[in-house]
Amino acid sequence: MRRYVFIMLMVCGLIFAAIPARAETLRIGCLRLDQLAINAAGQAFAEQHTDVTANVIPLPFDQLVQQASSGKLDVAILDRRILVPPFKDMGLETTPIAMEGFAFVVHPANPIDELSKQDLISIYAGDILNWKGVGGHDMLIHRYRIDAPEAPYPSAFILLSNNHGYTRHMVFKNHPALAALSLGYLDGTVKPLKIDGVSPSMQTILTGDYPGLRVLLAARMAKAPQDAVNFIEFLKASQGASVLGEYGLIPLPEGSPIPTRASGFAFNIFRQPSQAPTEKTHKE
Repeated sequence: MRRYVFIMLMVCGLIFAAIPARAETLRIGCLRLDQLAINAAGQAFAEQHTDVTANVIPLPFDQLVQQASSGKLDVAILDRRILVPPFKDMGLETTPIAMEGFAFVVHPANPIDELSKQDLISIYAGDILNWKGVGGHDMLIHRYRIDAPEAPYPSAFILLSNNHGYTRHMVFKNHPALAALSLGYLDGTVKPLKIDGVSPSMQTILTGDYPGLRVLLAARMAKAPQDAVNFIEFLKASQGASVLGEYGLIPLPEGSPIPTRASGFAFNIFRQPSQAPTEKTHKE
């Protein structure tokens, strides 16, 4: 009898040993603009850590901060807005992980080769709605905005795009278009603009001479699960940085400060309040 019981216990043990352990779910939030890159990074991380399933959730910035600070997200990937009040007071620990350079682009047939910062402010605030207002053809400016579509923007002809490849394609197909596009996506189908006489490059962006830098940070609570800490370290390590690099994101070396001379102007102008008359907003 004892031998029979022992054999049964051995069989049951083998059966349970053959059942894979239930994977832990790592809840990662990110901006929609970064969804493709963070999805790829999450999948690569899960391949290394087979006991973890990465669930990437794209959200507007405010919701990312709220859900990360309340523990509904284990880690949030967001931009430099997390470093200023009121967001920096939400109790989140931040780690710089990557940066991205942008150029303002138009269709190659657009005769405009250069704009000033003030031109851009006026265009995105709705004070200039037609290309002839900056010396171009008589056609309404179709402004692509790099932000979550839930964010209100009471201005005319704002087209919402959160995918660099899609934005590039739509600028090529849309002669009146104006957009900010990641340097990694520049090709002959779009024309980068000079801003105040300066051409876009990572060098001119880092010196602050061209207004187009975005810095990504990982934010988590101090008591976040170890998987969240491991994921952030993975993003900073060579394999994670390689994955992000495929999407135009440049890794920030360990211990490097966030660039201070470079300007986040390319994103700040999208959030300025406008008193311009509201027209129909186009969503793509």
